[in-house]
Amino acid sequence: MTEQLHWQKIHEINLKVRDNPNLINQLPYQIIQEIEKDPFLFKHPINNVLTSIRPVQDFEYHLQHKNIVFLLGGRGTGKTWAACNYVKTWIDHYALPQQEILYVGPTQSHFDLIKNDKMGLINQFPDYRRPVTYGKSQLFFDQEKHLTFISAEAFDRARSHNCSLTIFDELCIYNPADVEDIYNTVQEGNRIPSKIPAKTVICTTPKSIPFCQDLYKSDYVVPLKSKTEDNQTNLDPDWYKRLTDTYSGTTRAQQELEGDFLDCSTDFLFLKQHLKYIDLANHPQKAPGFCIALDPAVTKSNQSDEWGLIVAKSTVIAGQQALTVVADYSGRYSILDARNKIKGLLTTYPKSYLTIETNQGGDCWQVIFKDDPAFQNVFIETVRAKIGKFARAEFVSPLYEKGLIQFQMGKNFDELHKQMFSFTKLGKLKNDDRLDAFVYAAFSIFKLEELNDTSVRNIFTR
Repeated sequence: MTEQLHWQKIHEINLKVRDNPNLINQLPYQIIQEIEKDPFLFKHPINNVLTSIRPVQDFEYHLQHKNIVFLLGGRGTGKTWAACNYVKTWIDHYALPQQEILYVGPTQSHFDLIKNDKMGLINQFPDYRRPVTYGKSQLFFDQEKHLTFISAEAFDRARSHNCSLTIFDELCIYNPADVEDIYNTVQEGNRIPSKIPAKTVICTTPKSIPFCQDLYKSDYVVPLKSKTEDNQTNLDPDWYKRLTDTYSGTTRAQQELEGDFLDCSTDFLFLKQHLKYIDLANHPQKAPGFCIALDPAVTKSNQSDEWGLIVAKSTVIAGQQALTVVADYSGRYSILDARNKIKGLLTTYPKSYLTIETNQGGDCWQVIFKDDPAFQNVFIETVRAKIGKFARAEFVSPLYEKGLIQFQMGKNFDELHKQMFSFTKLGKLKNDDRLDAFVYAAFSIFKLEELNDTSVRNIFTR
């Protein structure tokens, strides 16, 4: 018997014991010893020792009766780790020589993350069996079994792949206009019959996308849910506190912490009912100075984007870090006009610093500022948008809902509010530059980039 068949047999016994723990008393001692060595022990106790995989991550058990598992989870529940772990299970127990696994992620850079992390695809295997990277998108295992990664941004590449296992990681982060086409294109690639029925694993934090909601409820899918608190013992305490402080008591807690879909009708991130004004002169201020947030435009014409230009102040509300939007100076400016405008703002709002989005030509602004004496003593914070507009705004909306983001009384924010109250993931605003600058100001004052970066590092948490 080959090693693979040996472990598959032990694994089958292991599953039967998990379903009926009394069977453990009927097994020979040597079989119990073998089960204890099984690298894929699941949730039942052996010799009073519980296993490391939580029941919701036990894809092997859930795929016995249906071919698709759909795991919804709050942030930090270890969805991606569970997917990578199941890749190893599939390679060791089911994948035949020359078979392929297809792993679909939101972006190409996601592959580098899941491949090289200490709990990622490569490090799931012992040193002597680690897969070999081939090109930018493939891992090769023993017996020419291989995994191909495809970005959701280039999903047409999936048309020619016939796979024994398909992983959709962070399905709800894909472009919502394309998510149904992505799923169908990948699944339609399995045209050739296989000795082993093709399986599908979907792991994601939920978003209000109708196709995803319908798929989750379909009869041929095993639906699973996992809350962030269920995995609290494996999370960094500071990160967990920041996450729960951000979302607890807000509408989006159901999505981000509970791992459940919001009703599609609530997909607006910013609601008028939560809008609040204050008089900054009569309000506690967290620190001197102001944040001047910029979303630069590349050109100036009647059709050009606006320069998003928002002035904000770090304040305190009920003892908590808060933000007051002081003024909106957004408009269509040439580079020279924008520079002069910012010079004037630095005089109007002393001790200010700049937060500049650098995706669209923003890097050249650092050179322009250095050449101008007016900016020599000004702190310039550059921001590169690594996640989509909606994903960025999702970090800000719970703070707005809690009343921790307010607006200066007596100032005109009509255009900014029009963009805020029209913004959803399913609808593209014609103009959203003021909203972008507003979000960058919130990221800076609340230090949300730290929360976002840590959430990325914690996607493998068990």
